[in-house]
Amino acid sequence: MKKRKLRIGQISPLNIAIPPPKYGGTERVIYNLCEGLTKRGHEVVLFGTGADKTSAKLYPIFPKGLWSLPQESEKTSYYTYAMSKIARAARKYQLDVLHDHLGPLALSLYGMADRIPIVHTLHVPTNNDRAAIYKLLGARLVSISNNQRKPYPRLDYIATVYNGVDTDIYAFHALSKEYMLFVGEMSTVKRNKGILEAIAVAEKTEKHLIVAGKVPSPNQKEDYAAFRERVAPALKKKCVTYVGEVNEKQLVPLYQNAKAVLFPIQWEEPFGLVMIEAMACGTPVIAFQRGSVPEVIVDGKTGYIVSTANEMARAVSRIDQIDRGMVRKYTEDNFSKERMVDEYEKLYYELCPKQE
Repeated sequence: MKKRKLRIGQISPLNIAIPPPKYGGTERVIYNLCEGLTKRGHEVVLFGTGADKTSAKLYPIFPKGLWSLPQESEKTSYYTYAMSKIARAARKYQLDVLHDHLGPLALSLYGMADRIPIVHTLHVPTNNDRAAIYKLLGARLVSISNNQRKPYPRLDYIATVYNGVDTDIYAFHALSKEYMLFVGEMSTVKRNKGILEAIAVAEKTEKHLIVAGKVPSPNQKEDYAAFRERVAPALKKKCVTYVGEVNEKQLVPLYQNAKAVLFPIQWEEPFGLVMIEAMACGTPVIAFQRGSVPEVIVDGKTGYIVSTANEMARAVSRIDQIDRGMVRKYTEDNFSKERMVDEYEKLYYELCPKQE
């Protein structure tokens, strides 16, 4: 039976442009998903901002992303307005399914869930309040790793779909230089990526470390204060070169030429696009055993999974034992954008009535 093409609404977080001008994990995933689905002939409507660029039909709710608003703005009010616009547009375009990437702020759309199936991808961790409402509504949830389910295992998860990377852009590079690479926000408070641990490993191994990532905004008072006090001095060490927050064009060659990417996360990160971006280039990743790491990295094959900075330093000395070609092949097979689109497309058909 030939399946008809679907009309699919994609709800972005509305914070920054799609694709992101610099680094934005969720926004990059949404961009790849919209492009892949459109290429397959589906009618995709992206609910986003006027700054977005997409092959899908763009429905711009705001001229710019909400992060461009003054810090004191009550953004919940803007999201309430956005959901009313999306509800009307969903009927106008006769959408078959709505795919939400925003989270709990989109739950007001459940008033129309009896007419249009809604699926929510959990790009960020859940908390007690969100979990309670998801459960009350019977929200259909997609986790981006199995580890992400652990705090709230009884919610209605309908699939785990791993994020995918564009393996054409993140192209394979067989040879590397001698530096190691760290990519992530310079925060040591919330969602700590482990910048200080990575620098400690560079000192222990006497290897050069290139650091790319965003400095916390002064509006993030706790994070910014910690950056000024602890991280900023560490970035001045001789073994470190800080290149700032980079865009995709700048980031790819950094991955391609790195001997290894250090990923010493200090929290239960649901996925971590840095890992698959590096691996797509053939660059192995040495990561702490937290969050989704054991689901993404194959220990001894695509990198090393460790528990401490000392173990990470020892793994650096064994990094040449990893076959970069094998790293690339594993990523193509398991974390390509095509595989991600395959899995979401299958999910949409399961949620929609079967039609020729």
